[in-house]
Amino acid sequence: MPHTTHDKPATPTTPTHNLKLQPKRFTTLRFNPMSDFRKLERTMNRLLSDYLSSAGGDYTPTSRTTGIFTLPTGAQAPSSTSTPPCDWYPPADVLDVGEEYVVSLELPGVAKDKVSVDLKDDSTLLITGELAVPEHYQKATSIYAKERSFGKFARAIPLPLGHFDASKIEAHMKDGVLVIKVAKLVPTVKKINVL
Repeated sequence: MPHTTHDKPATPTTPTHNLKLQPKRFTTLRFNPMSDFRKLERTMNRLLSDYLSSAGGDYTPTSRTTGIFTLPTGAQAPSSTSTPPCDWYPPADVLDVGEEYVVSLELPGVAKDKVSVDLKDDSTLLITGELAVPEHYQKATSIYAKERSFGKFARAIPLPLGHFDASKIEAHMKDGVLVIKVAKLVPTVKKINVL
């Protein structure tokens, strides 16, 4: 009877008695697809702006939804919602709670004096700051998992033009959460006499 390759016992290429077990190392990566989309959007807007301005044109991105804020019907989009270069973007919520808009950002570990809130172009809240890298991170020889972010951060939150009172904006920070309250404009009715 002829021998086939199936008749022979399999011989391992490496002797099993010489194998040493190696501890498994893995890396946990934080997956945040929205930050990648925001980077892509900023890059595309910059490329279009550069290309069209070199050709003598002008490009301004327009959309009914700008950033994370959906504009009310009849509201104009802000002229610019660009965020300055930064290392990370803190998560933010923007809520309409009746008489005011409430913007909240998670900033764990960030000192109050390291946070700046500005109203840019009369329509965009610009929140910037920095979270320093802790000393033990700088001394580490290996990092097995890293999900926290450090360095400069920024968020540009567009507000609906003509729908808020710029003189009534207040910000408070407690337990690592920054809360910004923006009062809505109270609609006024002016009586017009008919002659």
